[in-house]
Amino acid sequence: MISILNIGMNHESAPVELRESLSTDKIDQYEILSKMRGSDFINESIFISTCNRVEIICTSNDPVQAEKAVVDLMARASGLSAEKLRPYIYLHKDMDAVRHIFRVASSLDSMVVGEPQILGQVKEAFRL
Repeated sequence: MISILNIGMNHESAPVELRESLSTDKIDQYEILSKMRGSDFINESIFISTCNRVEIICTSNDPVQAEKAVVDLMARASGLSAEKLRPYIYLHKDMDAVRHIFRVASSLDSMVVGEPQILGQVKEAFRL
């Protein structure tokens, strides 16, 4: 069965310095997407990077291995170990992931509730 995963960190779970280490200013978004899509455990993926969050949304037949692959990829991209990142990373799975994505896109899970930019950022992530 295919699972939907949302793996990431935001303004509530991680300090700004850590989020900045994974911002698209510091890493190549296309390279991250290419590596995720080349994984045996990830079917589809989206990478959202804003000033307040870094999230990867993906589908997988093996959610445990997909989560590990995503966290390892985030660790390599940030230059930190997976063990150092794990305390700051959250995981939403299946319906919880879908709910979270809608909360993010509608700006209910933003530092400033109702801010208009996040929907455009989510749309742009889907286009990639």
